[in-house]
Amino acid sequence: MDFSLTQQHNDQKSLLEIIFVVDGSGSIGKSNFSIVREWVVNRTVNIYEAFGDFAHVEVLQFSNKDNPWDGVSIEDSKKFVIPFVLGECVNNVSCFTPRIMNMPYLNSATYLYYALRRVMEVEFPKSPSFNISMKAVIVVTDGEANDGAFLRGWHDKYKDRVTSIAIGVGQYKKFLNQLQNIANGGTGNDRVFPLSGFTGMQRNSSDLINVLINLTDPIWSSWSSCSTSCSPGIQMRTITFRNATRTLNESVIVNQTKTCNEDLCALYYDNDLRCAGPGIIPTQCSMDAFRKFLLKNVNWEEIGQDEKIFDSPVKGLRMKLKQIKSPGMNIKFVNIERYDAVKP
Repeated sequence: MDFSLTQQHNDQKSLLEIIFVVDGSGSIGKSNFSIVREWVVNRTVNIYEAFGDFAHVEVLQFSNKDNPWDGVSIEDSKKFVIPFVLGECVNNVSCFTPRIMNMPYLNSATYLYYALRRVMEVEFPKSPSFNISMKAVIVVTDGEANDGAFLRGWHDKYKDRVTSIAIGVGQYKKFLNQLQNIANGGTGNDRVFPLSGFTGMQRNSSDLINVLINLTDPIWSSWSSCSTSCSPGIQMRTITFRNATRTLNESVIVNQTKTCNEDLCALYYDNDLRCAGPGIIPTQCSMDAFRKFLLKNVNWEEIGQDEKIFDSPVKGLRMKLKQIKSPGMNIKFVNIERYDAVKP
Protein backbone atom coordinates (compact mmCIF):
# COMPACT_ATOMS: atom_id res chain seq x y z
CA MET A 1 0.00 0.00 0.00
CA ASP A 2 1.08 3.56 -0.63
CA PHE A 3 0.76 6.56 1.64
CA SER A 4 0.84 10.31 1.09
CA LEU A 5 0.51 13.19 3.53
CA THR A 6 -2.23 15.72 2.81
CA GLN A 7 -2.14 17.85 5.97
CA GLN A 8 1.41 18.48 7.08
CA HIS A 9 2.75 19.43 10.45
CA ASN A 10 5.47 22.02 10.66
CA ASP A 11 8.41 19.65 10.22
CA GLN A 12 7.42 16.65 8.17
CA LYS A 13 9.59 13.80 9.36
CA SER A 14 8.25 10.83 11.30
CA LEU A 15 4.96 10.47 13.16
CA LEU A 16 6.01 7.39 15.08
CA GLU A 17 9.51 6.16 15.94
CA ILE A 18 9.91 2.57 17.11
CA ILE A 19 13.02 0.83 18.40
CA PHE A 20 13.16 -2.94 18.82
CA VAL A 21 15.39 -3.80 21.78
CA VAL A 22 16.36 -7.41 21.11
CA ASP A 23 17.92 -9.74 23.67
CA GLY A 24 21.09 -11.38 22.33
CA SER A 25 22.00 -13.30 25.49
CA GLY A 26 23.45 -16.81 25.49
CA SER A 27 20.28 -18.39 26.90
CA ILE A 28 18.49 -17.84 23.59
CA GLY A 29 20.75 -19.98 21.42
CA LYS A 30 21.63 -19.63 17.75
CA SER A 31 18.61 -21.48 16.34
CA ASN A 32 16.12 -19.52 18.44
CA PHE A 33 17.87 -16.27 17.61
CA SER A 34 17.18 -17.03 13.94
CA ILE A 35 13.48 -17.14 14.85
CA VAL A 36 13.85 -13.82 16.63
CA ARG A 37 15.40 -12.26 13.52
CA GLU A 38 12.49 -13.46 11.36
CA TRP A 39 10.01 -12.16 13.93
CA VAL A 40 11.58 -8.70 13.90
CA VAL A 41 11.47 -8.65 10.09
CA ASN A 42 7.79 -9.61 10.05
CA ARG A 43 6.81 -7.08 12.69
CA THR A 44 8.73 -4.36 10.83
CA VAL A 45 6.76 -5.23 7.70
CA ASN A 46 3.52 -5.01 9.73
CA ILE A 47 4.49 -1.58 11.04
CA TYR A 48 5.09 -0.19 7.56
CA GLU A 49 1.85 -1.76 6.34
CA ALA A 50 0.02 0.20 9.03
CA PHE A 51 1.92 3.50 8.89
CA GLY A 52 3.85 3.62 5.61
CA ASP A 53 6.68 6.15 5.48
CA PHE A 54 5.40 7.93 8.58
CA ALA A 55 6.88 5.32 10.88
CA HIS A 56 10.62 4.96 11.38
CA VAL A 57 12.07 1.76 12.84
CA GLU A 58 15.40 0.87 14.40
CA VAL A 59 16.73 -2.43 15.72
CA LEU A 60 19.17 -2.64 18.64
CA GLN A 61 20.51 -5.96 19.92
CA PHE A 62 21.92 -5.99 23.43
CA SER A 63 23.73 -8.42 25.69
CA ASN A 64 26.73 -7.28 27.74
CA LYS A 65 27.71 -3.86 29.10
CA ASP A 66 30.80 -1.74 29.63
CA ASN A 67 32.40 -1.73 33.06
CA PRO A 68 32.54 1.61 34.90
CA TRP A 69 36.33 1.41 35.18
CA ASP A 70 36.67 1.10 31.40
CA GLY A 71 35.83 4.80 31.05
CA VAL A 72 33.57 4.22 28.01
CA SER A 73 30.49 6.43 27.70
CA ILE A 74 27.24 4.82 26.72
CA GLU A 75 27.30 6.88 23.53
CA ASP A 76 30.66 5.37 22.54
CA SER A 77 29.81 1.84 23.68
CA LYS A 78 30.47 -0.99 21.21
CA LYS A 79 28.39 -3.51 23.14
CA PHE A 80 25.36 -3.19 20.85
CA VAL A 81 24.56 -4.43 17.36
CA ILE A 82 22.49 -1.88 15.42
CA PRO A 83 21.84 -2.99 11.82
CA PHE A 84 20.10 0.30 10.98
CA VAL A 85 19.04 3.42 12.83
CA LEU A 86 15.94 5.60 12.77
CA GLY A 87 15.50 7.13 9.34
CA GLU A 88 17.30 4.33 7.49
CA CYS A 89 15.58 1.62 5.43
CA VAL A 90 12.24 3.43 5.82
CA ASN A 91 9.46 1.25 4.35
CA ASN A 92 12.10 -0.60 2.32
CA VAL A 93 11.87 -4.35 2.89
CA SER A 94 14.81 -5.06 0.59
CA CYS A 95 16.92 -2.81 2.82
CA PHE A 96 15.93 -3.82 6.35
CA THR A 97 15.39 -7.56 5.79
CA PRO A 98 19.01 -8.53 4.96
CA ARG A 99 20.36 -6.23 7.66
CA ILE A 100 18.21 -7.90 10.31
CA MET A 101 18.74 -11.44 9.04
CA ASN A 102 22.52 -10.92 8.90
CA MET A 103 22.68 -9.35 12.36
CA PRO A 104 25.36 -11.27 14.34
CA TYR A 105 24.34 -12.99 17.55
CA LEU A 106 26.10 -11.50 20.60
CA ASN A 107 25.63 -14.60 22.81
CA SER A 108 26.54 -13.15 26.22
CA ALA A 109 24.77 -11.70 29.28
CA THR A 110 21.44 -9.82 29.69
CA TYR A 111 22.01 -6.16 30.55
CA LEU A 112 18.62 -4.83 29.48
CA TYR A 113 18.63 -1.62 31.52
CA TYR A 114 21.94 -0.67 29.92
CA ALA A 115 20.35 -1.11 26.49
CA LEU A 116 17.29 0.95 27.44
CA ARG A 117 19.58 3.73 28.62
CA ARG A 118 21.27 3.70 25.22
CA VAL A 119 17.87 3.93 23.49
CA MET A 120 16.69 6.96 25.49
CA GLU A 121 20.02 8.77 25.89
CA VAL A 122 21.49 8.21 22.43
CA GLU A 123 19.31 6.57 19.79
CA PHE A 124 16.09 8.61 20.05
CA PRO A 125 17.83 11.98 20.65
CA LYS A 126 19.95 11.74 17.48
CA SER A 127 16.86 11.32 15.29
CA PRO A 128 15.77 14.38 13.23
CA SER A 129 12.20 13.71 14.43
CA PHE A 130 13.11 13.62 18.12
CA ASN A 131 11.22 16.76 19.11
CA ILE A 132 7.92 15.86 17.43
CA SER A 133 7.50 12.11 17.10
CA MET A 134 5.58 9.66 19.24
CA LYS A 135 8.01 7.02 20.49
CA ALA A 136 7.73 3.33 21.29
CA VAL A 137 10.19 0.73 22.54
CA ILE A 138 9.54 -2.98 21.93
CA VAL A 139 11.63 -5.19 24.21
CA VAL A 140 12.06 -8.87 23.29
CA THR A 141 13.77 -11.00 25.95
CA ASP A 142 13.83 -14.57 27.24
CA GLY A 143 15.16 -14.12 30.75
CA GLU A 144 15.78 -12.05 33.83
CA ALA A 145 18.02 -9.03 33.30
CA ASN A 146 21.28 -8.80 35.23
CA ASP A 147 20.50 -5.13 35.88
CA GLY A 148 16.76 -5.62 36.33
CA ALA A 149 16.69 -3.70 39.63
CA PHE A 150 16.88 -0.46 37.62
CA LEU A 151 14.02 -1.15 35.17
CA ARG A 152 11.26 0.34 37.31
CA GLY A 153 13.22 3.55 37.68
CA TRP A 154 13.79 3.65 33.90
CA HIS A 155 10.06 3.40 33.27
CA ASP A 156 9.19 6.09 35.81
CA LYS A 157 11.75 8.45 34.31
CA TYR A 158 10.61 8.08 30.70
CA LYS A 159 6.95 7.04 30.92
CA ASP A 160 5.76 10.40 29.59
CA ARG A 161 8.14 10.28 26.63
CA VAL A 162 7.91 6.72 25.35
CA THR A 163 5.40 3.87 25.20
CA SER A 164 7.13 0.65 26.16
CA ILE A 165 6.05 -2.85 25.17
CA ALA A 166 7.58 -5.97 26.75
CA ILE A 167 7.59 -9.39 25.13
CA GLY A 168 8.74 -12.28 27.30
CA VAL A 169 9.59 -15.60 25.66
CA GLY A 170 9.90 -18.98 27.35
CA GLN A 171 9.74 -19.16 31.15
CA TYR A 172 8.44 -15.61 31.36
CA LYS A 173 6.76 -16.13 34.75
CA LYS A 174 10.20 -16.09 36.35
CA PHE A 175 10.80 -12.51 35.18
CA LEU A 176 7.23 -11.29 34.73
CA ASN A 177 7.76 -8.52 37.27
CA GLN A 178 10.59 -7.12 35.13
CA LEU A 179 8.39 -7.20 32.03
CA GLN A 180 5.69 -5.34 33.94
CA ASN A 181 8.17 -2.76 35.23
CA ILE A 182 9.27 -2.05 31.66
CA ALA A 183 5.80 -1.84 30.16
CA ASN A 184 3.73 -0.13 32.83
CA GLY A 185 5.78 0.47 35.95
CA GLY A 186 4.72 -2.79 37.59
CA THR A 187 1.01 -2.02 37.73
CA GLY A 188 -0.19 -5.09 35.78
CA ASN A 189 0.00 -6.75 32.38
CA ASP A 190 -0.81 -3.78 30.16
CA ARG A 191 1.47 -3.93 27.08
CA VAL A 192 3.04 -7.18 28.35
CA PHE A 193 2.97 -10.01 25.80
CA PRO A 194 4.14 -13.40 27.12
CA LEU A 195 5.01 -16.27 24.76
CA SER A 196 5.52 -19.80 26.06
CA GLY A 197 8.25 -20.54 23.52
CA PHE A 198 10.12 -19.24 20.51
CA THR A 199 7.88 -21.15 18.10
CA GLY A 200 5.05 -18.93 19.31
CA MET A 201 6.83 -15.98 17.72
CA GLN A 202 5.97 -17.38 14.30
CA ARG A 203 2.30 -16.63 14.85
CA ASN A 204 0.69 -13.30 13.99
CA SER A 205 1.23 -10.46 16.49
CA SER A 206 -1.70 -8.22 15.61
CA ASP A 207 -2.15 -7.15 19.25
CA LEU A 208 1.31 -5.63 19.20
CA ILE A 209 0.53 -3.61 16.07
CA ASN A 210 -2.79 -2.51 17.57
CA VAL A 211 -0.93 -0.97 20.53
CA LEU A 212 1.10 1.12 18.10
CA ILE A 213 -1.94 2.10 16.05
CA ASN A 214 -3.89 3.15 19.14
CA LEU A 215 -0.94 5.24 20.25
CA THR A 216 -1.68 7.67 17.42
CA ASP A 217 -5.48 7.53 17.88
CA PRO A 218 -6.43 6.98 14.20
CA ILE A 219 -9.77 7.44 12.41
CA TRP A 220 -10.12 5.33 9.25
CA SER A 221 -12.41 6.33 6.42
CA SER A 222 -14.08 3.80 4.11
CA TRP A 223 -12.31 2.70 0.96
CA SER A 224 -13.37 4.60 -2.15
CA SER A 225 -14.77 2.81 -5.20
CA CYS A 226 -12.21 1.41 -7.61
CA SER A 227 -10.95 4.07 -10.02
CA THR A 228 -11.65 1.80 -13.00
CA SER A 229 -14.42 -0.63 -13.90
CA CYS A 230 -12.81 -3.09 -16.26
CA SER A 231 -9.10 -2.99 -15.51
CA PRO A 232 -6.73 -2.73 -12.53
CA GLY A 233 -7.21 0.53 -10.64
CA ILE A 234 -6.73 2.30 -7.32
CA GLN A 235 -8.81 2.65 -4.16
CA MET A 236 -8.10 5.29 -1.52
CA ARG A 237 -8.99 6.01 2.08
CA THR A 238 -7.76 8.54 4.61
CA ILE A 239 -6.34 7.93 8.06
CA THR A 240 -6.53 10.81 10.51
CA PHE A 241 -3.97 10.42 13.28
CA ARG A 242 -5.50 12.60 16.00
CA ASN A 243 -2.58 12.11 18.38
CA ALA A 244 0.06 12.16 15.69
CA THR A 245 2.80 14.21 17.30
CA ARG A 246 4.12 14.57 20.81
CA THR A 247 4.59 18.33 20.85
CA LEU A 248 2.28 19.75 18.16
CA ASN A 249 -1.40 20.13 18.94
CA GLU A 250 -2.81 19.00 15.62
CA SER A 251 -3.88 15.99 13.60
CA VAL A 252 -2.18 14.54 10.55
CA ILE A 253 -4.17 13.14 7.65
CA VAL A 254 -2.58 10.42 5.55
CA ASN A 255 -3.90 9.12 2.24
CA GLN A 256 -3.62 5.36 1.91
CA THR A 257 -4.02 3.66 -1.46
CA LYS A 258 -4.25 0.08 -2.67
CA THR A 259 -4.77 -1.62 -6.01
CA CYS A 260 -8.13 -3.08 -7.03
CA ASN A 261 -9.54 -5.19 -9.86
CA GLU A 262 -6.35 -7.22 -9.88
CA ASP A 263 -8.38 -10.39 -10.46
CA LEU A 264 -9.80 -9.38 -13.83
CA CYS A 265 -11.83 -12.54 -14.28
CA ALA A 266 -13.88 -11.59 -11.22
CA LEU A 267 -15.22 -8.60 -13.16
CA TYR A 268 -17.27 -10.77 -15.49
CA TYR A 269 -20.26 -11.86 -13.49
CA ASP A 270 -22.83 -14.45 -14.53
CA ASN A 271 -25.36 -11.95 -15.81
CA ASP A 272 -23.17 -8.96 -16.59
CA LEU A 273 -20.87 -8.57 -19.58
CA ARG A 274 -20.56 -4.79 -19.43
CA CYS A 275 -16.78 -5.09 -19.33
CA ALA A 276 -16.67 -7.30 -22.42
CA GLY A 277 -15.38 -5.88 -25.65
CA PRO A 278 -12.50 -6.18 -28.10
CA GLY A 279 -9.22 -5.89 -26.29
CA ILE A 280 -10.82 -5.48 -22.86
CA ILE A 281 -12.06 -8.83 -21.61
CA PRO A 282 -8.99 -10.96 -20.88
CA THR A 283 -8.60 -14.04 -23.07
CA GLN A 284 -8.40 -16.30 -20.05
CA CYS A 285 -11.74 -14.98 -18.79
CA SER A 286 -13.71 -14.58 -22.01
CA MET A 287 -14.68 -18.20 -22.62
CA ASP A 288 -15.93 -18.80 -19.10
CA ALA A 289 -17.68 -15.42 -18.85
CA PHE A 290 -19.47 -15.91 -22.15
CA ARG A 291 -20.57 -19.42 -21.22
CA LYS A 292 -21.94 -18.34 -17.84
CA PHE A 293 -23.77 -15.40 -19.36
CA LEU A 294 -25.51 -17.41 -22.10
CA LEU A 295 -26.37 -20.47 -20.05
CA LYS A 296 -28.01 -18.29 -17.42
CA ASN A 297 -30.04 -16.27 -19.92
CA VAL A 298 -30.77 -18.67 -22.79
CA ASN A 299 -34.32 -19.97 -23.30
CA TRP A 300 -33.93 -23.62 -24.17
CA GLU A 301 -37.59 -23.90 -25.12
CA GLU A 302 -37.02 -21.40 -27.93
CA ILE A 303 -34.07 -23.37 -29.21
CA GLY A 304 -36.04 -26.54 -29.56
CA GLN A 305 -33.95 -29.15 -31.38
CA ASP A 306 -32.34 -26.74 -33.78
CA GLU A 307 -28.77 -25.60 -33.47
CA LYS A 308 -28.54 -22.03 -32.26
CA ILE A 309 -25.46 -19.84 -32.64
CA PHE A 310 -24.77 -16.93 -30.31
CA ASP A 311 -22.12 -14.36 -31.06
CA SER A 312 -20.15 -12.99 -28.13
CA PRO A 313 -19.46 -9.29 -27.51
CA VAL A 314 -15.86 -10.45 -27.73
CA LYS A 315 -14.80 -10.44 -31.37
CA GLY A 316 -14.05 -13.92 -32.69
CA LEU A 317 -15.93 -15.89 -30.02
CA ARG A 318 -19.27 -17.67 -30.38
CA MET A 319 -21.29 -20.40 -28.75
CA LYS A 320 -23.28 -23.15 -30.46
CA LEU A 321 -26.18 -24.66 -28.51
CA LYS A 322 -28.17 -27.70 -29.47
CA GLN A 323 -30.44 -30.05 -27.60
CA ILE A 324 -31.93 -33.45 -28.39
CA LYS A 325 -35.24 -34.17 -26.77
CA SER A 326 -37.11 -37.48 -26.69
CA PRO A 327 -39.30 -39.24 -24.14
CA GLY A 328 -37.27 -39.63 -20.96
CA MET A 329 -34.22 -37.88 -22.39
CA ASN A 330 -33.09 -34.27 -22.78
CA ILE A 331 -29.47 -33.78 -23.86
CA LYS A 332 -28.00 -30.31 -24.21
CA PHE A 333 -24.84 -29.72 -26.26
CA VAL A 334 -22.74 -26.60 -25.61
CA ASN A 335 -19.79 -25.74 -27.83
CA ILE A 336 -17.77 -22.55 -27.47
CA GLU A 337 -15.48 -21.85 -30.37
CA ARG A 338 -13.24 -19.15 -31.72
CA TYR A 339 -13.49 -18.19 -35.37
CA ASP A 340 -12.08 -15.78 -37.88
CA ALA A 341 -14.45 -12.84 -37.52
CA VAL A 342 -13.33 -11.40 -40.86
CA LYS A 343 -14.69 -14.33 -42.82
CA PRO A 344 -18.45 -14.85 -43.16
